[in-house]
Amino acid sequence: MSQRISTSRATWLGLLVVNAPVLFLLCGPLFIFSQFVDDGAISRSYNWLGLLVFGAGFLLAWIWWSVSAPKWRLWAYQRVEDIAELKARSVSVGLTWPDGHFFERTEVKSRSHARREKELDTTARK
Repeated sequence: MSQRISTSRATWLGLLVVNAPVLFLLCGPLFIFSQFVDDGAISRSYNWLGLLVFGAGFLLAWIWWSVSAPKWRLWAYQRVEDIAELKARSVSVGLTWPDGHFFERTEVKSRSHARREKELDTTARK
């Protein structure tokens, strides 16, 4: 059995492991692009490429979230006492979506991962 942690700690670790890279992937490429433009390495007439850079960063950020959020959730489910509280906190801080939300379908996880997650969630409700 894994060591127990508080829902607060699990949520903070989720923010660091899941959302911090999301923020970096979302803003980082656009920041780097703007630095190239400011330094003259890319002409200002190509500013429109910033939209493509932002789009690529958004896509990378979403892929990161789609893969890492389910991994974090399973890790947290195995370590917290109150899964319902963890779910509520993770939704309130923007780490995950509410159960049944459309964007929840963009998560990438194996069948065995989904089965284990559901098993832990169902066990916690009893």
